[in-house]
Amino acid sequence: MDSHAAGLALGVGYCHPVAHAPGEGPVLRNYLSPHEMVSCTVTGEQNLYDNFLHGLKTRPTAPCFGSRVRDDGTVGDYEWQTYHAVSGRIDAMAAALWKLDLVPMAADGKRFLGFFLKNCRDWMIGAMACFRTAVAVVPMYDTLGAEVVTYIQQQTTTTTVICSPSELAKLVESCPFAHVIVTGQAPTQLRARAAGCAFQLHSFSDVEANGRAHLAILPSLPSATYADLAVLCYTSGTTGNPKGAMLTHGNILAAVGVGTYPGISIFNSKSHGPQEVHISYLPLAHVFETVVMHVCLYSGAAIGFYQGDTLKILEDLQALRPTCFVSVPRLYTRIYDKITSGAKAKGGLASALFSRALTSKLEQLHATNTTKHPLWDALVFGKVQRQLGFDRCTKMVCGSAPISAEVKDFLRVAMDVQFIEGYGLTETSAAATLCHPDDVSNFHVGMPSLCCEIKLVDVAEMGYASSKAPPSGEVCVRGPCVFGGYYKMEDKTAEAFDDDGWFHTGDIGLWNSRGCLRIVDRKKNIFKLSQGEYVAAEKIETILGRCKLIAQVFVYGDSLQSYLVAVVVPDAEEVASWAKVNGVASTELSKTSVLHDALSAQIREASKEARLAGFEYVKKIHIEPEVWSVDNGMLTPTFKLKRVDLKKRYQPILDQLYAQAATPTSKL
Repeated sequence: MDSHAAGLALGVGYCHPVAHAPGEGPVLRNYLSPHEMVSCTVTGEQNLYDNFLHGLKTRPTAPCFGSRVRDDGTVGDYEWQTYHAVSGRIDAMAAALWKLDLVPMAADGKRFLGFFLKNCRDWMIGAMACFRTAVAVVPMYDTLGAEVVTYIQQQTTTTTVICSPSELAKLVESCPFAHVIVTGQAPTQLRARAAGCAFQLHSFSDVEANGRAHLAILPSLPSATYADLAVLCYTSGTTGNPKGAMLTHGNILAAVGVGTYPGISIFNSKSHGPQEVHISYLPLAHVFETVVMHVCLYSGAAIGFYQGDTLKILEDLQALRPTCFVSVPRLYTRIYDKITSGAKAKGGLASALFSRALTSKLEQLHATNTTKHPLWDALVFGKVQRQLGFDRCTKMVCGSAPISAEVKDFLRVAMDVQFIEGYGLTETSAAATLCHPDDVSNFHVGMPSLCCEIKLVDVAEMGYASSKAPPSGEVCVRGPCVFGGYYKMEDKTAEAFDDDGWFHTGDIGLWNSRGCLRIVDRKKNIFKLSQGEYVAAEKIETILGRCKLIAQVFVYGDSLQSYLVAVVVPDAEEVASWAKVNGVASTELSKTSVLHDALSAQIREASKEARLAGFEYVKKIHIEPEVWSVDNGMLTPTFKLKRVDLKKRYQPILDQLYAQAATPTSKL
C-alpha cells in the first residue's frame, strides 16, 4: 500500500512541513499539495451546470427528480422525471428568465433570482437554469418573516422570487419583489388577492412554456466560470440580520469534488452500477444540502423530495427507500430514541432479544469494524430497517452539529450502514473535515478535506494552545472551498479573515494522534461570569443534551453572577417511560418536584462525567413544556438555538432563577 492509500485507510492528516508563527499550530493538509487540492480545476468542471451534465451523460434515461406532491397539492406515490427530461426543463427555464427579463443586472453587475420555498423539483429546475446562464441563486428559508425577506431583497435588489402557494400567502401581505413565480396550483382566492398587489404574478408552468418557445436564445446567453458567484447563502442568523456568504461555482465544486473523489466517495457514479437514491429534506437554502444535491447530480443519482412536512418524513422514507441518508444529529437522535424506547416498551422476550442482538453487534463492531451479522440482521434489525424505510440504505452522513458516539454506533449496527460524520460551515461550502467511510472510531469529525488545509490558533483566554498535548485552538481554514466574503459587508469579511487568507471559524478544536479534528468548544457565544471565568454555553448544552430526559436545553450566564442557569425542555417519550417506572402519574408531572429532581440529577451526573469545572455546572433549571422549533421562532432552519430570541423570551424566568439563593457548586 502506498503512502497515499495508507493515509486514506487510516485517516491521518499530512502535516505541512513549514515553520509556524507563535500561537499557531502547524498546518494540516490531507495528502495533497496546495496545487493538487481538489477544486474545479482538478475535476474539470467550470460551473454547476457542467456538474449536472456529467450526471446527464452518465444516466440520461434514469430517474433524476421525484416528487410525491401533485400540482393540486395531494400526495401519492413518487413520480419521476428523467435526467433527459430535467435537462429540457432547465433549458426552457433558462431561456424564459432572460426572455422575460426576470433576472436584470443589478448595480454591481450581478444577476440574482430569489428562492422562497421548500425543497422541490421546481426549486432545482430554477437553480440549474441560473447556474447555466451565470445568474446567482439567493435562497431564503421558507420560515423567514417578512422583515428578513425584505432585508435580503433590499441588500441584493433581487427583482424576482420563486415561491410555492404557502409562501405566496405571506408575500401578498408584504412583498418587496417586482415579480413572483409561483409553483404548483395556487388557490383561486389567493391568486385573486395577489392580483391586487404591486408585484406581477407568474405561474412556474407558464414561464417554462414561454422558455420552450424561445430556446433559440440559449446560445447567446453567458456561461458561468468557476470564479462567478453561484449562491448567495445567507447564514441562519442566530443573532441579528443574516449575512450573505458569497459562494462561487468553484467553491461549491471543490466541496463536490471531495464527495466524488475516487477512493473515498460513498456514491456510485458509474453508469453500469446500481443507481443511488437520495431523499432531499434538509433545506436547500443551506449549503449542506446544496453540496449533497450536486454530489448526487454528478453521480447520476435519483433524488426524491420530501412532501414538505418534516413530521411526515417517515412516510416519505418508507415510500422512497433511499440508498443513502443525509441528516443532522437532531433527527438521528430521535430515530435512536424511537427504536430503543420502542424495544424497551415491548418488554419480555422481544426486549431481551433486541438487547442481546444490539450488544452482540456492538461488540463485533468494536472488535472487527463489521456491521453485518447474519443472525441478528435477519431476526431483529432487518425488520427495523424495513419499518423505517432504510432497508436499501448503505450509508448515512451527518453534519451541522456534534452527534454522540452512542447514537453513531447504534445506527451503524442497527441500520447496517457506513456512518460518516463531517464538519464544515456555510463559509467553507460545508467542507472542512470528513471521516473516511471505513473509519468507525468516534470522538472526532475526521481528517482535513481534500479541498482545504487547517490550522489551530491559540485562544489564551479560554486556555487553548497549540503547544499543549493534544494541540488545541481556534479552527482556521484555507483552500478552494472557502467563500469570498460577506455580500456588501466589508467589515464582517475583514473580521472573518486574517492577513494570510485564513478563515477563522470561531470553533475550538483539537488534533488527535491520527490527525483527525475534534470540535470541543465555541469561541463565540462565550460569556464571562462575575469571578472572571469564561464559559462556552454551546459546549455545555452539547453535554447536557445527552441526558436521557432532556430534549433541548438553553444554558445562560449573567456576567454579574457566579454560576449558570438553564431552561430545559424534557423529552416527552423518555419522561413518560421514566414516570411509568417511577410510579408517577402523568397528571402529577406538572405538580411534582420529582421530575425536576430527576432532571437535575442527570445534569449533575453528565457534568461530572464530562469533567466540567465547578463554574460550568448549571445550578438551577426551569422546565419548559413547549418544544422549541423553527415555527415558534426558537430554532434556526438548521435547528440551532436562536440565543437572542430565547434570552428575550425567558429573561423574566432567568432573572427569577438568579433571584433565588444559589446552591453549592457540587450540587444543583
